[in-house]
Amino acid sequence: MGDSNSTGFRGTFAIGRQSGDAWASRLPAGAFAPVEGWAVDGATTGAMRTGVEALDPHVDQLIVMAGTNDLATGVATDTVRENLAAIAAHVDAPEVLVLAIAPFDALATEATALNAELRAEATARGWDFFDPWTGSRTAEGTWVPASTVDGVHATREGYAAAGDAVAAHLGAP
Repeated sequence: MGDSNSTGFRGTFAIGRQSGDAWASRLPAGAFAPVEGWAVDGATTGAMRTGVEALDPHVDQLIVMAGTNDLATGVATDTVRENLAAIAAHVDAPEVLVLAIAPFDALATEATALNAELRAEATARGWDFFDPWTGSRTAEGTWVPASTVDGVHATREGYAAAGDAVAAHLGAP
């Protein structure tokens, strides 16, 4: 589940995976088999909550990168947390991995705070939390120069690095 930082800024999860731009396209096929996914550029967690209803709820692991558009549109953190819980409840996967949102230059302080809330929610629910953007994030919470196309989205290389980080976190060979 995700937004444009899960699609590789290509519109949808399917297009991003097919083009190789989505971070999920970096998961080794022999170790991971993404059977389904839902990510749409501009999606909030509310849209993801609706979108997950169309997916098969029988998966081994749910990976969610969500909250950037909620932050941009002023959605309350409690609502983001509620939506994540509803997404996870629908999928009912034995494992849930919440990924940190990418740096957000215009709202760096707020993005850092949201990531702390996402980590806390994951911990409270027994989910895993991981930040695949550490190599692209400055100490101030903004993008490392030359790693973003617009202050919100990564470069193609940035999405690849995030995908490689997720794969390593999941124990890819």
